Amino acid sequence: MRFQLLGPWPVNQFCIPAGTIIEINGTDQWSLLVKGLRPPLNSMPLDKYTWEWLQKLYPGETHQTPREGTLKRQDDQMKRWLSKHKHDIDRLINARTCTLWPDCSCYHTLTHWERQLANDELSWTVPELAWAETAIYFSLSCAAAHCPDQAVKAYCQDQLANSWFDRQRNGQELTEEIAERLRAEQ
Repeated sequence: MRFQLLGPWPVNQFCIPAGTIIEINGTDQWSLLVKGLRPPLNSMPLDKYTWEWLQKLYPGETHQTPREGTLKRQDDQMKRWLSKHKHDIDRLINARTCTLWPDCSCYHTLTHWERQLANDELSWTVPELAWAETAIYFSLSCAAAHCPDQAVKAYCQDQLANSWFDRQRNGQELTEEIAERLRAEQ
């Protein structure tokens, strides 16, 4: 059973982006995060069983009926859109500075984690921290290279110079052992 989010879905301290496909028995990070939770009302079922399940969960609400070939049509539409806008996409990707700032995902990721990690009432598991650390590292790397705001760009470069990110540069993920060592050093 699968469904697609038609809008963002805040779960605990995370925000699952719109367009994400959730599998009920999936092993990806989002499917595992929402295991056992009721999907949001604006979920689009991707198969008959999910459609029936959503109808039971939200009686009286109208959900899109899954049709054979819907995903193939959506895939074809996406391929046409990508080929039509290839020049614009290449221009954005190869630009020296980000033309989307502050609407880019780097800005949103950095501000999201700034708020979440500052909240002392939240507790974090090591896998959650490892995921956050990787997302922050990628966002800092992009902003340090492409951000049009020079103050933010300099801040990101300073953060990346910190030895904290040596593990990320070497491709090592935060593990329980590393977390224990860091706790002992404090």
